Amino acid sequence: MATILIQPDLYSFAGNLKNIVVISSAKISFTLKRGTDVLLQTTYDPGVTGRIEIDIKKIIQDLLTSELPAMDAISVKDFPAFAFSVDSEAEILFYVFKGGVDAYVTSDWFAENFLTWMPQTNYVHWNQAQYLSYVALQLSSVKIKGYFSDGTDQTVLFVNLVQNKINTLNLQYSSLPVLFENKQPQYIDVWVENAEEQRMSYIQRLVLKNSSPDDNYFLFENSLGGWDSICFDGKLKNEGTSDVKTFSQEDVTSEYQVDAVEKYLKNTGYFVDDRHRLWAFEFFKTKERYFLSHREFFEKIVVLSSTIASQKTEPSSYNFSFSLSNSTKFINLSRTETPDLPLQIVDPAGDLFFLAPRLSEFSVYSNDAGLIPIQSPFVAEWHKINLGSLKSSIKDSVFASPIFNLIHSHTNLSLLDKFTVNSSGKLLFNGKAIASDDKINPHTLIIPQTLPDILATEIALYALESGFNGELPIGEIVEVFVGNETPPETAKLWIDPEGQGYDIVNNSTVQLNPVTGELEMFFDPSLQSTVYSIENGMLVMDIN
Repeated sequence: MATILIQPDLYSFAGNLKNIVVISSAKISFTLKRGTDVLLQTTYDPGVTGRIEIDIKKIIQDLLTSELPAMDAISVKDFPAFAFSVDSEAEILFYVFKGGVDAYVTSDWFAENFLTWMPQTNYVHWNQAQYLSYVALQLSSVKIKGYFSDGTDQTVLFVNLVQNKINTLNLQYSSLPVLFENKQPQYIDVWVENAEEQRMSYIQRLVLKNSSPDDNYFLFENSLGGWDSICFDGKLKNEGTSDVKTFSQEDVTSEYQVDAVEKYLKNTGYFVDDRHRLWAFEFFKTKERYFLSHREFFEKIVVLSSTIASQKTEPSSYNFSFSLSNSTKFINLSRTETPDLPLQIVDPAGDLFFLAPRLSEFSVYSNDAGLIPIQSPFVAEWHKINLGSLKSSIKDSVFASPIFNLIHSHTNLSLLDKFTVNSSGKLLFNGKAIASDDKINPHTLIIPQTLPDILATEIALYALESGFNGELPIGEIVEVFVGNETPPETAKLWIDPEGQGYDIVNNSTVQLNPVTGELEMFFDPSLQSTVYSIENGMLVMDIN
């Protein structure tokens, strides 16, 4: 007599299905059925050990199929039921679901879990397809709790589940407001309760988020046999190819076959965290993948290649290429009963008004009160900034940068323009030579040839303010000193090629202020200074 030592659990995944182990001293007959269909009918010889182990996993896995869920609020599917018998004894019934778990699974697992590995807090878009599957082993229902922007929440009954069926819920976010009196929740919690209103499953949270231009939606069958929707927000590139076959006859080349293939290269975008990455990895392990194409429905795809490398603690994303499974050379573009009306704007005079097609045709706006829209790259809110604030911000940024000392403005430019130097090196004001002042001892001024003309002229102005007698041999000085080298003893004011000045007599530093256009003399590290400027033709000395 045969004794069944090990048999499949009443409910199990195909990936966790136990082998059937029979102890017998004689040959046994074995039959495996699905409904009335006989899948396997054979005999086994126990051999010297008296132990027979029958592996039926591969047979059953090949029979388990899946299909895209319907768009109804709930769609149901029968439990795949199987039965086996040994030596024509009573049949033993068991149910097998597509998929598997990397652990031992009991019937309690099905009551406590949805058929998905998506993050327990998952971010979704308004129109994104969203499914959640559940194996209902008893009378149960699905509750949804919505959380609103005003701080309130509301719990509603979503649907009563069909017992002994695989129930797939359609939780597309755009369909939810009708459950909450047309109020839009910011996020929702979903769970399953038994007939006594006790929660059995974990709480799945769906949070609404904004979409982006690079969003692409995919559906795939996960490793639990459920259907998941995922949005990859990386770049999508069409890398279609065309292969043309030709033949030549009597010096004439003709085409006899054109194979055009559309291939897409997609980046997943950065994963929120490691759980998100592990869930997305399921997309690359399944054979059932669908893409929301330009035809606005989900089409089956074939993944041609993928790069799924990642590094812990580093932001990671995957790249993959794919093509549509059902590829055809034909197209089908939708038409309307009547063409769209042309966009026409009529002005008060009855004439057509056209927007300027080019930016150069717009009028110039130079008022600092003009407004420009501005947005943070991380927040979807828009703000405004006026031209005056923008210019001030740019100016502050420039003056705080390393090129600050290379930029200066001239508040006394109109006065500087009146100074010139003649061919003899004489400094002229309004074309006339400047007279010497016998009460002030003349200084010797060295102006390097490498200085810009406008800076040399401004140094000349400082020389006049200091009592210089007008002799400026610009461009004729042989001794030009740069950096920290010591200037000649005859020099009273030495300017290096960078525009930095040194007053040898007063042991002080002279420097051009690029903001005010004034020349400043610094006497000590406390930055006390004498500021020279020209106002209304008079020399003004401000001691700070």
